[in-house]
Amino acid sequence: MAEITIDLVFDTVCPWCYIGKRRLDEALKMRPNTNIDIRWRPFLLNPSMPKEGIPHEIYMTRRFGGPGRARRAYNAVEDVGLSAEIDFSFENISRTPSSVDSHRLVLYAEARGKGGAAIEALFYSYFVNGRDIGNFEVLIHVAENLGFNSEDVADLLSGEEGLEAIHESNHLAHAQGISGVPAFVFNENMVLSGGYPSNILTRMIDTAFQERQLEREMGLG
Repeated sequence: MAEITIDLVFDTVCPWCYIGKRRLDEALKMRPNTNIDIRWRPFLLNPSMPKEGIPHEIYMTRRFGGPGRARRAYNAVEDVGLSAEIDFSFENISRTPSSVDSHRLVLYAEARGKGGAAIEALFYSYFVNGRDIGNFEVLIHVAENLGFNSEDVADLLSGEEGLEAIHESNHLAHAQGISGVPAFVFNENMVLSGGYPSNILTRMIDTAFQERQLEREMGLG
């Protein structure tokens, strides 16, 4: 049984979530003896995004007011990304996808013990290689590299498996007061939103662990 739980609420098209995932990885390495259950929770930054996505320039204009403002925002992300060993290449992105199907692939992978690896692969495909992770062929390629059967993943993506779970997760996040990602939920009751450095995450891990110990001492856990 895990000593503590950490829910990472994320979207596959969020660059700060890529940074947050890397920093969580660092924090976990600093607490190797703590038994932690990591759970990946889908969040939809663009819930009304068409299934086929939209050209990235159009998205930048809608979100930032134009390519110039987007470039300034991306420059800041790129600078922080270097500290997490991420070589963001936003210039490679030509299309902003719907993230729904990539979340479905993560859920599929998580059920088979490869959730974290799937998220890392999707982030890399999108933010470094500029691949359209809303495209079935791209998702199947990612799945194959993770060791999954392409036909099984094609069947998954052709159906509706996982859709309800994704929308329920998105609804739950908003009910918890989470309006932006990444967000980290420790022991289902302590929420930390934002791209915090790994040392802050380790402090939260320690606090969550102490909370669990106190619960056991009081006979609540």
